Amino acid sequence: MDKNSLTPKTSGITFTLAVLFPYILFFFFSFAVTVYGGAEKTPLYFYIAGTVTFIANTFVAVFMMKSSKCSLKSLKVNKIDAKSIGVSLIVFLGLFLFVAYISKVFSDFLLSLGVKYSGATPPLGNGLELILSVFFFALLPAFSEELLFRGVILSGLEKSGKILGAILVGLLFALFHQSPFQFVYPFIAGAVFSLVVIKTGSLISSFIIHFLNNVLVLILTYFNVGSYLETFYFSLIGLVILSIGLYLLFRINTEKEEKTEKVYPLFIYGGIGILVALFFIVKAVIV
Repeated sequence: MDKNSLTPKTSGITFTLAVLFPYILFFFFSFAVTVYGGAEKTPLYFYIAGTVTFIANTFVAVFMMKSSKCSLKSLKVNKIDAKSIGVSLIVFLGLFLFVAYISKVFSDFLLSLGVKYSGATPPLGNGLELILSVFFFALLPAFSEELLFRGVILSGLEKSGKILGAILVGLLFALFHQSPFQFVYPFIAGAVFSLVVIKTGSLISSFIIHFLNNVLVLILTYFNVGSYLETFYFSLIGLVILSIGLYLLFRINTEKEEKTEKVYPLFIYGGIGILVALFFIVKAVIV
């Protein structure tokens, strides 16, 4: 079995790079858009922006793996059995239904405070754009973000405790989105996805449910039916399903954890990334 050389320190460095590096790439991307003109806010602009984000996330993940001499196997890129996939899907279904309403309530609260929604909607004007959006905004983010967060970052943080590591990854994942409107769902989903990886022992499990989550959001948006799921009753149903899923998930792997690393290096080496992310979140709230 490959030794996992990642630590909370490397998780912190990874997060800081993950926050800063996209800005460098987007600087050159925006410069090119300005020079050639006419591309901003068109479908092509969004597709290229999605590709730039994918490249940034994947580069940071691979760079940290190489610099830490960490193999894919140590990131839990392992085969997954049918039982683990089934349990992961139950967890995902419950999570999606449960958090949709909570996220809506939080968003409505922000809007009531006068916070302006600044999120961008992928191009979904026709069937072709839906298919392209599935590739650029469902498949690519699921791959790169899972490799980055539930792969590299989680592998370092779980040495400080698996539950604590999962919660911290959820927090970092929420901060990474740098939007107050995209905080609640990524936080809860990021923590649950982390638990799924820890308990199934496979990063493939979180990639599957992350991809399904993104696809479902796109489809609901395309058909304009997402609001039907954002109700208190669906949230209750989701909570029941999620509870059952988590119960089954924790029965898959019951081995005792060993805490071998202190968690504070995360905040030292990830401090810059955390502060930058917080800056943009706070800026969106007060401006």
